[in-house]
Amino acid sequence: MPDFSPNPTLSRAPLWLTRSENLQAQNVALLHGILESHAIWQSVDLQGQGAGVNALGLSLPGHFPCQMGRREFLSVIATDRLIDRFADQLRAAFPGQQVRLIGHSTGALLALAIAARHPDCISDVLVVAGFFSGHPTGRSPLLRAILRIPGLGQLAFRARLRWCLATEARFAAELSALLPASAARPAMTAALHDDLRRSDPATIAALARWLCEAEFAAEFAAITVPVSVLVCGQDTVVPPAHQIELVQRLQQGRAAIFAAGHMPMVEAPVAFNRFLHSWFRQSRPNSARVKPAQGTA
Repeated sequence: MPDFSPNPTLSRAPLWLTRSENLQAQNVALLHGILESHAIWQSVDLQGQGAGVNALGLSLPGHFPCQMGRREFLSVIATDRLIDRFADQLRAAFPGQQVRLIGHSTGALLALAIAARHPDCISDVLVVAGFFSGHPTGRSPLLRAILRIPGLGQLAFRARLRWCLATEARFAAELSALLPASAARPAMTAALHDDLRRSDPATIAALARWLCEAEFAAEFAAITVPVSVLVCGQDTVVPPAHQIELVQRLQQGRAAIFAAGHMPMVEAPVAFNRFLHSWFRQSRPNSARVKPAQGTA
């Protein structure tokens, strides 16, 4: 049974999106991408799937409600413990049980990194618009170049982020570059804007800088758990060719091409939920006991 009680030892308190008292419920953890929040899952149907779903939302550093500040984040990445921190949260929330991971964009990269380094607690992974390297040539090559400028790059990123978030109308206009007009979701946009306004630009900028240098190709090639990859065929952020290359690098990767942009759960929620339900039906049992982790504090 998952532990639904608050854990005071975690400074990043987990957020339960759905809970089930059924012992056969699936254990799922969702990781959103950078400059996102749990608001992106608003249209995702996590209810009514068989015995139910225990869905845990994990927030990225700097993103509300995560409490990890810039200094702590820099310390964590300096010792290469960021992925371990996420795994610690999963073990605390689902003691002795395996978890199914769903990750979008940066959240997908982190989900795969968790599966690579902590396969004992991961059942399988669903990747949406994922990548394996911080270098795919997508929509923002200039931004990546700016971020690599020592000091100035992160200051420019923070200033740009504050400008985008100054008003909800301005944020909606920026978001429209990723979504067709027909996919406008005012409630989601408002919630996402509110969450990002409550986030920490300095820590997000440091995370963005870290992502620019991220390179997980070798680690992902060693992943042993099954990975389903939803390739977004109209993605302007992570090129579809990069997403397909990710599948090819996985031992147990299989792909589905989706006719949508970078945020299919927002752009095409009905089709996305249909795919998600089929993934749920491929349920892997939660009863597998987790072996003691090696080398984790």
